[in-house]
Amino acid sequence: MPYLGPEATLVENINQNQSDQISIYVVREGDNLSKIADLFNVSINTIFWSNNLTKKDHIVPGQILVILPISGVKYEIQNSDTIEKIALKFRGDAEEIIAFNNLPAGGELKTGEIIIIPDGELPYIPEATPSKTALRASGPDYHGYYL
Repeated sequence: MPYLGPEATLVENINQNQSDQISIYVVREGDNLSKIADLFNVSINTIFWSNNLTKKDHIVPGQILVILPISGVKYEIQNSDTIEKIALKFRGDAEEIIAFNNLPAGGELKTGEIIIIPDGELPYIPEATPSKTALRASGPDYHGYYL
């Protein structure tokens, strides 16, 4: 895995090293996800997803981030997976998945293998919001008053 961090701060240096490899980036003072995403030409969501970050997380100097070579999702193949199932689950294109990951034409997969789904997206899971119902509100009882 290429290592890109504080010593490779110029965009030209990073772009020269980009390929189809996953990179490691060390967060520097003044960095934010938008700057890092622009630097590597990927989406902010790609950085969120590849590092298991949530919208509430903040990056800090010295933190190590995994950067995918393109916008999309990194995925570990499970036992019963097929390219079609993966493409459907992550809203990707089966042919692009096969081409990008240099998979055999039939799309045979090996359990435990890591692939990248180009332009894939994680399924949306809404965050649970706490209930704001009052348990025992006190006050006058007007039951039947308006009848």
